[in-house]
Amino acid sequence: MPPGMAAPAKVIPFDQIPASRRVHMPKLLVSGGMYSEQASSRMVIVNDQVWREGESPMPGVEVEAIRIRSVVLSWQDLRFELRF
Repeated sequence: MPPGMAAPAKVIPFDQIPASRRVHMPKLLVSGGMYSEQASSRMVIVNDQVWREGESPMPGVEVEAIRIRSVVLSWQDLRFELRF
C-alpha cells in the first residue's frame, strides 16, 4: 500500500454494526443472489432489483463483492456483509 493511503475498512457482519448506527442506514433487503467464477455473471437482488458488483442500489451504497452466499456492501466508512 502506498504511503499515506489508509487501509480499507474491515468487512464486518451486518449484525455487528451498532444499532445506533444501523438506524441511520438506508433500508436494504437482500433477497438472493448468484455467484459465478466470472465476475460479469454475478448478481444480487437488493430491494427487488438486480445489481452487479460496482453498482449502487441506493445513493451512497455500493455493491463491492458478491460472494457464494453473501454480498459485501459499503456505506459511508462501513464495509459490511449481508447473507442471503
